[in-house]
Amino acid sequence: METTINDIDVEDVETINDKTPHKFSSPWHFSDVVLVVEGTKFHVHKCILSMWSPVFEKMFTSEFSERNAEEIPLPGKLAGSGTIIQKTNHEFLLELAREYQMDKVQEYCGQYMKQCINNRNCLHRYNIAERFGLEDVMEKCNEEARFKSSTDLEKSADFLGLGFKSKFKLCMARMKELEKVLWNYVEICSKLVSGYYEKIDSYGEVPNGVQCINKVAHEYGYKERVQKDFDSSCMFCRNRIGSTPNKSKFGSVYVNAVGFNVLFMQLYNLEHDQKVAKLIRKNMNSRF
Repeated sequence: METTINDIDVEDVETINDKTPHKFSSPWHFSDVVLVVEGTKFHVHKCILSMWSPVFEKMFTSEFSERNAEEIPLPGKLAGSGTIIQKTNHEFLLELAREYQMDKVQEYCGQYMKQCINNRNCLHRYNIAERFGLEDVMEKCNEEARFKSSTDLEKSADFLGLGFKSKFKLCMARMKELEKVLWNYVEICSKLVSGYYEKIDSYGEVPNGVQCINKVAHEYGYKERVQKDFDSSCMFCRNRIGSTPNKSKFGSVYVNAVGFNVLFMQLYNLEHDQKVAKLIRKNMNSRF
């Protein structure tokens, strides 16, 4: 079965290989025009060029001087840019693809750029992708760039060179990632703090005869109002725990309760006094 130009595809998106034995340095298989780049001659076919590029199609079909020229100089181009899309030439190839409106080449370059995106190159590739309107590459870069710190972003020329819309999308992705982490942090700390206080109280480590002076505020429920002896959200209950002995027993494990009290009090205050944490905790509670 005869293969047409439309049947050509790239199996390995990292490279585009020229499988012909020729390097276009001499006439081959009915080549009918010569492109001259930096003094180097490339023997090519008008029909192939026009099929891949609307610019070449117009050049060969309209009243341009190149229509019947045997040689066409291409100033400002590089003869040694290679036949493989790689780190050193993909940006240059994108420039050519845009100039000659070769969408397929731009697509291949985009496929290459999506490979091996990491913390080191994500902002640089994001910047290139924005310049050439490669939305899928930008999304891929955003997945990695959201882990960049604000300090890294402020120091990055690639980030500073982005347009407002791209900066906004990247910062939103960063903020959502931080919110997700903080959400999990608040949820775990909330359970940890409450469990710690309630466990100490359940082991009877609170001094005997010391009752919370605000116990009436521990009432829960509507039809049957139940008073709890200990409530981790009560400041007076937490202060009672603060007067526990130096050693508190949790099953067979002993911990320094005084040292832990300071840390857990700080966690409690962070969870309930920090505005972002408070809002996340509120949203977390609304799920149940």
